[in-house]
Amino acid sequence: MNLLLINADQLRHDCVGYRGLRGVSTPNLDALAREGRAFARAFAPIPVCAPARQALLCGRNPDSFGAQWNYDMIPCPTARPEWCWTRGLAGAGYDSAYFGRFHVTPDLAPEDYGYGRHVRYDGHRALIRERYPSVRFEGGWLGEASPIPYPDAAPHWMADRVRETIREFAAGGKPWNVWAGFEEPPPPPRPTDPHPKKAPPPLFLTENTPVVFPDIEMSLAQFQKLRYVLLADNMTLFKRDALLTARYYPRDVM
Repeated sequence: MNLLLINADQLRHDCVGYRGLRGVSTPNLDALAREGRAFARAFAPIPVCAPARQALLCGRNPDSFGAQWNYDMIPCPTARPEWCWTRGLAGAGYDSAYFGRFHVTPDLAPEDYGYGRHVRYDGHRALIRERYPSVRFEGGWLGEASPIPYPDAAPHWMADRVRETIREFAAGGKPWNVWAGFEEPPPPPRPTDPHPKKAPPPLFLTENTPVVFPDIEMSLAQFQKLRYVLLADNMTLFKRDALLTARYYPRDVM
């Protein structure tokens, strides 16, 4: 049996087309859901990036080994390689590769967890510097449309590397294990044509703009009085003095 694990960083369940909850188009993910099986009640054990990744690797609840937050923000324990199923597959003769951002531990690499190779985004960044040396992004955390042509966008570049490796492994005749870890879509958003034309126009925020969560409604002014708020729907913790990382939408856009 071969294993392909696709991990899109910070992608909410309602941001894929097959869920039918928002006007988004994700044809390839939709095809996987249509041809396979989609689980509507599968939940991450914790709404924080690094511990959630560690849980995927070792099958343990992050609470059980003290991984309460991202290690690069608050020092805390991380999953050890000897706990992880990926090492077991390597021992069973699987070819394996990890693609993209690891964000599991500060001092170890995917190879320590049983992966035969790690393909980083460094190659894509070098390609952008070579082909588009004049491109500059000035939109800050809120992002902007990207002038990079669609075929050279980061997700497509990484997907090409994944396809090349799967073909190589298939030709070798051994079972394989591939983790495709995409950096998108966390902020800053930089959508490439044709997506910017499909996105809704920016919304102008005032103190009376409603802030709508699944069970809570308040104005932006009320929201700003809170010291911390955990948005389970977006799986991100926002501090009062970092509100630019949040997005607010009137009710008719939700």
